[in-house]
Amino acid sequence: MGLIKEDEGKDNAVVKRQKLAETRLMRANGGFEDWVYQAGNLVTELIEALEEESFGLTDMLNAARDAAKCLTQEQWMRFQEVPRRCIHAIDKDVITTLFSANEPQWRTLLTAPKKGGTCVFLHIGTEPPSLPIMELLTKLGWFGIAVCPSAPAEGNEDRVQHCELDPFSEEDEEHILKLQVAKDSLLPKPATFMLAFADVVWDSDNIDGDNVDQNSVFKQIDANSDGNVSKKEFRMAQKAGLIPPDLKYKKFDINGDGSISKDEFVQAIRGGLLGEDEKKAQDARTKKSVVPQNATGYGLLGVTWTPEVRFRLRMLRNTISVALQRLSNQGSLVITWHGIPNHPALMFITSQLRPVFLRVHVLVPEGTRSWETWILAASFKKQEAEEVAGKGGGGFMFKNFIDNAYRCADLDDCLLWTLPVAALLEEYRLGGGERTIAKGYNELWTEYARKFRDLAKELGAPPPEKEERKAKPKRKPPKIANEKEGKDGGAKGKAKAKAKAKAGDESTGEAAAAPGTEGAEGATEGAAAADGTLPAVDGATGKKGAGKGAPAGLTGGSGFGARAASPEQLKAVEAKAKLKRFVRSRTLPDLASTFGCSPGTRVGYPNERAMGQEWPIVQRAIDHLELRSKLVERIDRVDIAWAMQISHSDKFKASEEGKRADGAEIKMPPDPLDEDNAAPGVSGARKKKDKKK
Repeated sequence: MGLIKEDEGKDNAVVKRQKLAETRLMRANGGFEDWVYQAGNLVTELIEALEEESFGLTDMLNAARDAAKCLTQEQWMRFQEVPRRCIHAIDKDVITTLFSANEPQWRTLLTAPKKGGTCVFLHIGTEPPSLPIMELLTKLGWFGIAVCPSAPAEGNEDRVQHCELDPFSEEDEEHILKLQVAKDSLLPKPATFMLAFADVVWDSDNIDGDNVDQNSVFKQIDANSDGNVSKKEFRMAQKAGLIPPDLKYKKFDINGDGSISKDEFVQAIRGGLLGEDEKKAQDARTKKSVVPQNATGYGLLGVTWTPEVRFRLRMLRNTISVALQRLSNQGSLVITWHGIPNHPALMFITSQLRPVFLRVHVLVPEGTRSWETWILAASFKKQEAEEVAGKGGGGFMFKNFIDNAYRCADLDDCLLWTLPVAALLEEYRLGGGERTIAKGYNELWTEYARKFRDLAKELGAPPPEKEERKAKPKRKPPKIANEKEGKDGGAKGKAKAKAKAKAGDESTGEAAAAPGTEGAEGATEGAAAADGTLPAVDGATGKKGAGKGAPAGLTGGSGFGARAASPEQLKAVEAKAKLKRFVRSRTLPDLASTFGCSPGTRVGYPNERAMGQEWPIVQRAIDHLELRSKLVERIDRVDIAWAMQISHSDKFKASEEGKRADGAEIKMPPDPLDEDNAAPGVSGARKKKDKKK
């Protein structure tokens, strides 16, 4: 009875855990809640369309499903909140290591100021550019313009200009839209930018920007806007009275990585480290709005049911439109996506950018410190982007989309920022794979799966249960390789040992190769593996066939490593199939005979034309010879005469280069137009002259 009750208790616990996981996943739209655009039903449709197609998406969703089963309620809340709060923490690594490793032209773009000229980047978004990005670009010679509500961090005012415009403000929207054209805007010069950033990030604790007091603590402490609070910034905040002086840095640094992220700072506030008043204010800020009960389907007008979400779409449209319109030809566009990585709007944006960019990458940094998704679009085709697509036309559809009347704050809907199922599959397949070097969604979701599993471990999730591994099938023993003739030498023995045996043929010849050949060693080891015994050691005594060349374990002697064999076993070894005769096939020409350095070359060789017909590699070399090219024709006789004059001067002979020349001189080559000095067989001029005589 006790055992039955214990089993029932375990079963009930498993059922409760499964129901709890199902409830969490249902509220989180299959794993990750759409906290920005609140279009969970569209996210669910994307999962249904692509989960079977993409193993990366399946892996990411499985990471969320495992976390929903094993995490506590508090850990599950942090599992959802950490990716929302921790952004722009490792921007320097992103724009250097991550971008350079995936985009071949990125390093060339960053070092463009060193080649001469003035290079200016544009940064437009809801936050100023982080200090690591500004310091890196300014050190490389870039100038910049930052269009954002607050001024960038101090230290680069001489190279980065600040244009104070707030995307959250409806009053500034008119000025932001005028930035699409340089004329009559707040940024008349330069007209275009080689590098543009569209940085649209959201404050998860104050997503609509309507709570001014919320920004008073963390943003004042984080002076350089890198998303982390260092020990120096922490001490400065204590001196300014923002943090009590008796608190220690270690209490805020929960994971012990040497920096305080925004999520760790919020957890400290919730724990009451900054007082009960700040704790109550934080709880009020993080209170969610009531979601309608029936959130499935498209409704009568769409899936967007609040004006706040429509305004977020409007802000996203404004920032991308300005960055795209002011981008110069062959420039690069960088968009920050602060939302779930499997959102249909993300795939819609990348699908609209692909026709006018050479490559479009979707990337995410490794580790759990930063969670934003980066869209890197390289080599802008400006002429194609300036075309407005008509209905059913083949122009740039995105320009028509962002200029459409439906993009206003009263009519826009998240449903309009999605793709049909067929187009969704096409975007997923075009985004990556073997046909392109661009990083697509499969790689993105695979990396996110690693990040979410690492995050679950940091939050205290137990290790996943190990699945029973199936036993691997035993490898078949190698076949015995026999040699036909022992006198063929080591090369033939090695080749015959690697060749496949023919099952139908039977051999009555010798069963072992000659001693000293590599083929005999291969046959010995193969027989040992097949019989399960050790190979015979050199010098083993026995009957006929014993020794190094005889198969191990099938000898008639009693020496070390040998054992007596029955006549049936010896006959079985001798009856092994014969190997096919090895015929060497020359897929490449022998270099020695090619250039006439060994006997046996054919009459008339070396002949590059005949050899090119026989060997494709020679023909390819002939095709790439620069017998007549612009580089060769650029050097004329005047240049050679000038070089001869310089090399004969005393100053040149006294220089290091002249000493290395060691008396070598530059001579004028014979003129092919000079018939008197023409060599026979080269230009044919002398033969023609002799015929005239």
